[in-house]
Amino acid sequence: IEMTGVEVDTTPEHSDCVQGFFNRIYAEVKEIPLYFPGSKRRCAMIKVGLYGVTGYAGYELLRWLRRHPQVEVKFAVSESQAGKTLAEVYPGPLDMPLITAEAAPLADVDAVFLALPHGAAAAAARKALHAGLRVIDLSADFRMRTPESYKQWYAHEHPAPELLPIPY
Repeated sequence: IEMTGVEVDTTPEHSDCVQGFFNRIYAEVKEIPLYFPGSKRRCAMIKVGLYGVTGYAGYELLRWLRRHPQVEVKFAVSESQAGKTLAEVYPGPLDMPLITAEAAPLADVDAVFLALPHGAAAAAARKALHAGLRVIDLSADFRMRTPESYKQWYAHEHPAPELLPIPY
C-alpha cells in the first residue's frame, strides 16, 4: 500500500515498527505494526478500545493514544459514567462518548486496553480474547504468575485463573 509516497507496511513481521511502543504484556500479544519515530516506514492504522477511561491510567492512555498518528480509538468504556461524554465527566480537550462494556463494539477493533481495578479486568480480558483481540492490561489482574500469588496479595481468588501465567 502506498500513501503519498510513503511505504505503508501492513504485515506484522516488521518489529522495527513496534519496538519501543508496545511490550508483550499480555498472552499472545503479537507484533502490532505502528509508526516508529525516525523511520520512513509507516504501518497500518490500528484500531483500539479502552476500558476504564475515566480512571487516571485510562485517561492518560487516551491522551497518549489520541496523539499517535497510527492509532484510532474506536470506543471508551466507563461503567459508572456510561451515557455521558468524557468532556462532561472531565472538562477538557478529550471528548468521546462513554459506553458500557456490553455495548463495546469488539468487532471494530484490533486490540483493547484495560485500565480497570483489580478483579474487574479479567472478565473484559476473557471476552476480548474470545473475540480474537489482543489485550493489553494495565490493571493488576495479570501481574502475578499464579492464582496462589494473586490470592496472597489481593486476598481473594483470581477471577480468571485459566489465563495465568501471562508470557511476557
